[in-house]
Amino acid sequence: KVLARLGLGSRKEVARLVRQGKVRVLGQVVKDPGFRVPEGAALEVEGRPLEVRRHLHVLLHKPPGFVTSRTEGPSVYALLQGFPTRDLSPVGRLDKDAEGLLLFTTDGLLLHRLTHPRHKVAKRYLVHLERPVGPKDQEAFREGILLDGKKTLPAELTPLEDPTWAEVVLKEGRFHQIKRMFRARGNRVLRLKRLALGPLELGDLPPGKARPLTEAEEKALYAAWGRGGEDPHYEVHADAPPPPADLRPGRGRPPEGLPEPGEALEVAQDPGVGTLQEKPHPPGAHAPRGGRLPGVQALDLKALLLRQEDAGRVV
Repeated sequence: KVLARLGLGSRKEVARLVRQGKVRVLGQVVKDPGFRVPEGAALEVEGRPLEVRRHLHVLLHKPPGFVTSRTEGPSVYALLQGFPTRDLSPVGRLDKDAEGLLLFTTDGLLLHRLTHPRHKVAKRYLVHLERPVGPKDQEAFREGILLDGKKTLPAELTPLEDPTWAEVVLKEGRFHQIKRMFRARGNRVLRLKRLALGPLELGDLPPGKARPLTEAEEKALYAAWGRGGEDPHYEVHADAPPPPADLRPGRGRPPEGLPEPGEALEVAQDPGVGTLQEKPHPPGAHAPRGGRLPGVQALDLKALLLRQEDAGRVV
């Protein structure tokens, strides 16, 4: 499991390396794939020392036509050959016809921090539009556009030399947000590509290819939400309901939009789900096992989450 999380291959592939006697722990050959590696122990594979990291983060250049789902296809997980897909969760989603940077991680708390709207992590997109954009569109994006009765957070819209192409920077991730914002302005998105997520850049990674983050990228990612560039040793509290089956890895994935401690749970009435009560989430309190939050009927919350996750929160 440790070797797979380091990106050396699937669990089956690294188990084969171990049985072949190509792995050393503290200088001793280990042939049992289930051997427990002591914390901080030196590892070698085929004579090469390895730097052990607590978590794995993988950057994928998602091409159009793939779905951010474990159960629907063609799935983005088919593009993660050689990585431990059962342990990796996507940081947000990209629509089937969208492309670009899609991050996967084994760190559930980092995923929650990067996707929760409170932290306002910037995501930059390249957009091709049916009609040119102008100063009035830029002003509308800065002021916020009304979607579902609530204004979007201020967003940056920068037209390129050809004004039918533009860059958009969002700090939230609502359902089909970019497409709906332009639709509200009487325009239509023809192509959507994510170029950056926080400090991470897509760069020249070819479509359909994936790679682990570099040490510098990993430090920048943790620094982006105030952890000083370190992958901390912590326990992930059970402050979120379990993820839906189509994205459930070996490690839990908190859904986007979960309230932070002390924040009210704001849920609108959704046809077919029922009315949910709005009650505060007490500071320091976490949901009990099974993901039930105070003041919310378990059946209604589960139905709402399934609808939200099925919608995909795609932008």
